Amino acid sequence: MHRITHRMAATLGWVAVFMVVALVGGTAKADWFRDKVDENIAHFVEVFNAGDASALAGLYAEDAKLMPPGSSVVEGRAAIEEFWGGVFGIGEVSLTLGTSEAHNNGTLGYSVGDYTLSIQPAEGEPMADEGKFIIVWKRGPTGRWELAVDIWNTNLSPSG
Repeated sequence: MHRITHRMAATLGWVAVFMVVALVGGTAKADWFRDKVDENIAHFVEVFNAGDASALAGLYAEDAKLMPPGSSVVEGRAAIEEFWGGVFGIGEVSLTLGTSEAHNNGTLGYSVGDYTLSIQPAEGEPMADEGKFIIVWKRGPTGRWELAVDIWNTNLSPSG
């Protein structure tokens, strides 16, 4: 039988402390990114629901790609602003987004979630959609996390 000396016990104690700190630190880092994504998503929803295409486009990277369903890729901040301006021109919008996961490697990250969208045109019947999205995030030149690639698609069956 081996005997644990006082020195060995102290060493094992410090190893345990370092392991806990490493585990908690890793979790805190992951939680930090998730918190940042949730904060950015909340701001995105606020600006979207205000119908401000310029402010919304400002959340995207200069070279971002928007990948709307049933449409070609929209590339660059100016084109993204024009796209969202067209959406807002249809009528009053209401968007909710929920994030189910978010991961990053320090310079790139992604988030996965779901959305609900309703549009009340000035004239005509209301439109509604629900679906899922993936956003690729990247650190911009100022260190802010920007939308680099934004893609979503509906959960609803095509009408026909």
